[in-house]
Amino acid sequence: MMTKFLITIFLSCYLCPAIAQECACKPSLQYLVDKVEKNYIGFPDKVTAANKKQYQAFTDSLIKVSDTASMPVCFTILQKWTTFFQDKHLLVVVNRAGKHPMLDTYFPKKKPAALSLTPSFKILNDQTCLLTIPSARLEYKGIVDSLLVLHKDVLSKTGHFIIDVRENRGGSTLVFDNLIPYLYTQPIITEGAMVLATEENIRNLYEVTDYPNVSDSMKAVFKKEAVALRAHIGTEYQLWNNDTTTMDQVFPYPKKVSLIINQNVGSSTEMFVLKARQSKKVKLFGTHTAGVVDYSDVVPYMMPCSLFAFGIPSSRTLRMPAEVIDNIGIAPNVEIPSGTTDWVQYVADHP
Repeated sequence: MMTKFLITIFLSCYLCPAIAQECACKPSLQYLVDKVEKNYIGFPDKVTAANKKQYQAFTDSLIKVSDTASMPVCFTILQKWTTFFQDKHLLVVVNRAGKHPMLDTYFPKKKPAALSLTPSFKILNDQTCLLTIPSARLEYKGIVDSLLVLHKDVLSKTGHFIIDVRENRGGSTLVFDNLIPYLYTQPIITEGAMVLATEENIRNLYEVTDYPNVSDSMKAVFKKEAVALRAHIGTEYQLWNNDTTTMDQVFPYPKKVSLIINQNVGSSTEMFVLKARQSKKVKLFGTHTAGVVDYSDVVPYMMPCSLFAFGIPSSRTLRMPAEVIDNIGIAPNVEIPSGTTDWVQYVADHP
C-alpha cells in the first residue's frame, strides 16, 4: 500500500521558523541548485547529455544576475531557475512561517480569496446529488467522510452522483478514500513509485511522523518505509509496487458518477482522478487537469534565508514512460464547451 506517496506537504504551513537570516541572493540560489541536483529524483530525466550545456549556461546566467538582486527580485530568480525542469511540484515559496523581520516589507500579505474550501453536499433533485470538494487538505477528510455517512441513504438510491473537484490543487488522497466504494466497478490499479533514497530526503520527509490526522498504524508504516530507504541509501529504490484495490461488491447506486475537473486540478487530486477513471460508472467532464503527478512526495527544505522555502519531489511514478501526465494533464471524456457558465447544470443535463 502506498503511504507517503499519498501526502503532499504544504510547504508554507509545515516549515518551522529558521534561525539563519542570511539573505544574500547568490548563496540562496546556489543552495537551491545544490539541493535539487542531489535530491530531485527527476534531475537525471530533465538534465541529459543533450541539454546539459544549456542547463549549465542557464544556471550560470541566473547566478550572475543574482549577485546584486534584492529579495523580491531574488524570489523571481529562484522561481525562474526551477522552470527549467517543467515540474510544478518543484517549487519555491515565500516562507511565512519563517518570521523573517523583513517578511511583510518584502512580501506584503495578499487578501485571501473569499472562495470557501469546505466540502459540501447538495441534493439537486430526486435522481441527482452533488458533492463538492474544493481542497484535498488532510484537514477536510473528516468533513468528506461525515458527509458521506450523513447522506448514505440518499446515495443508496441516487441515479446520478456528481463530484465536483474543480480548483482542487491537491493535498492527500486519503481525503477521497471513502468515495471509492461509490465509484467501484472493477479492480483499481494504483501505480507504484521509485524513491531517491538520499539522507536529506529520508530525514526531511520519510522519517517525519507528526502529520495531523494520521493514525498510529499509518505512522508505523512510515517508519517501516524509512528503514527500507536507509537500507538502500544513495539509490533509486522501488518503495511501492503497483497496488490493486479489490472490493467485495459493486453498489447498484449511484448508477452513474460524473467527475468535474479543470485545469487547476493537480497533485493528489489527479491521483484520485486516475483511480476514478478506471470505473465503468465514471465519466470525466470539464477540461484537462493541471498535470502535476509524475514526480511526487515533495520534500520540504528550509533556505538559509528564512524568507524562502522550497520543495523537491523524491518519487517517480512507475506509470512512466508508458503514460506521461506532467504538463499535459488528464483529458476529460466530455469537454465542457467554453462559455458554459453553469458546469454542474451542464453535467446534470448531459445524457
